[in-house]
Amino acid sequence: AGFDLLTETMEAAAARSGEALLMVPEGERVVVLAADGGTAVAACAAYAEAQDDRAPREGGTEDSDVVVGLSAPCGPIAVSAAYKQAEQALSVARRRGRALVEHEELAAGSVLPLLA
Repeated sequence: AGFDLLTETMEAAAARSGEALLMVPEGERVVVLAADGGTAVAACAAYAEAQDDRAPREGGTEDSDVVVGLSAPCGPIAVSAAYKQAEQALSVARRRGRALVEHEELAAGSVLPLLA
């Protein structure tokens, strides 16, 4: 249910602002290509923040939780690199029990505190 609500929220935000948004289902998750700094990304971050505020989750996430890994901004040529960045951020988010981790958080300092 959370997964569907997140995708609907992002689609609605993009539609209201006229942004292009590409969502591709991939098994039990979805890969999203959205404009950096756009309303769809902001809606995703707000959704994740609200989920993090809901209740602490120690030792990882529950199956019903939505977990987001966000890449650094990139151009069309670097989409494959952005996908890898998002995968890394998603992995850290799952281990830390957080709803959202941005790749920039991994690059900003030592990765060790995030992996603890």
